[in-house]
Amino acid sequence: QLIETTKNNLENESLKDLIDVLTLISDCYEELEEFDNATIYFSKLIIVEPNKDFNFAHLANCLNKTEKYSEAEGFFKEAINLNPNNIWAFMKYGDCLTKQNKNSEAILIFQDGIEKNPTQPKNTTSLFWLHQLKAHLLYEQENWLEALKDYEKAIEICKEDAKTNPDLNNSLGLAYRRSAQSYYNLDKYEQAINFYEKSQELDDSFQ
Repeated sequence: QLIETTKNNLENESLKDLIDVLTLISDCYEELEEFDNATIYFSKLIIVEPNKDFNFAHLANCLNKTEKYSEAEGFFKEAINLNPNNIWAFMKYGDCLTKQNKNSEAILIFQDGIEKNPTQPKNTTSLFWLHQLKAHLLYEQENWLEALKDYEKAIEICKEDAKTNPDLNNSLGLAYRRSAQSYYNLDKYEQAINFYEKSQELDDSFQ
């Protein structure tokens, strides 16, 4: 009902109010996972707010969700060009590539996001995710040494972020477990035990 009421008011609003209304409708549809409808309104938003990376990133995400990957990639690139500190855009762009089995390209996108953000930008998605997702892909490629570098960086970041975000604990536990497995695969058994024990501290179900 809120969406329908807002739609009916579009023609009577000033530009600022129009942007607010379009943003509200877009966000509602995205939260409802009605991605085709969200795409329509994010497409309107990038016309009236052509310099806002948020709109391009979320339009790209909706296209990604509806498997329109080629279009999504173009809008992710535009979002990142507008704001290289938009870690969420890098993360979702990598996801888009991974869904297409373009894992090597996804690794490069995650690495690009890491290089463009050597320190954690304020008020944005944690750098943890870029390191963690890159590490997962390297792990799947059985590139144990390179995966370990990113898992260990993810752990370093996440230990701080987890203090204020308990939801990160499960992801932190996974980083420890996969680090343990990587060390095991490299015949470094003491390190493997150490990381496995740390994962147990975070998740009783793995004891």
